[in-house]
Amino acid sequence: MVECPSEYQGVIMEEMNKKSATMKSMETGSIENSLIMTFEIPTRKLIGMQGKFMSKTKGTAILASNFSHWGDYDEASSTRVRDKGSIVATAAGPTTGYQLLKMKTRGVFFIEPAEEVYAGMCIGIHNKAEDMEVNIAKQKNVTNVRANGATASDAIPQKIQMGIDDYLGHMDTDEMLEVTPGPLRLLKKNSKALKA
Repeated sequence: MVECPSEYQGVIMEEMNKKSATMKSMETGSIENSLIMTFEIPTRKLIGMQGKFMSKTKGTAILASNFSHWGDYDEASSTRVRDKGSIVATAAGPTTGYQLLKMKTRGVFFIEPAEEVYAGMCIGIHNKAEDMEVNIAKQKNVTNVRANGATASDAIPQKIQMGIDDYLGHMDTDEMLEVTPGPLRLLKKNSKALKA
């Protein structure tokens, strides 16, 4: 059951549709201009939805769920549908601000400058549907030509904060989540780091 302001009805329905949810009812909420929508959806597909709703509705949506019944496992619907690909590191080393600035129009990142990465690690979300590989540890070539000074528009992008639930909701079937006492890291299953 999702309760939200009526202006976000389309956003909620679109996100639930991506997860193959079936709408059971829609009624007006107790607060003016609010809706209560009831859906039927497998529990595994709810992972990460709370965070998605929070960001898409500016924190105004409330998600509550109850177990309804046991159902048949549908293999065809188990494939994760994700509309954006991952940005994957191709080499190990510390992240450089130079590369983050260069790549900031390509997507958003889970990392910041000087953070250690390894080959096969997912370091961000690509703007397009396919994955993109990048050497985020590449250093800037030193030349004798003086460059123009950095402008305010050249600010290094802020890293996005994601919890376990957000990562699990985002990750694709060819990715794994590395959970440590410190940072959480997403990596590809074919990563060289797993073979070492």
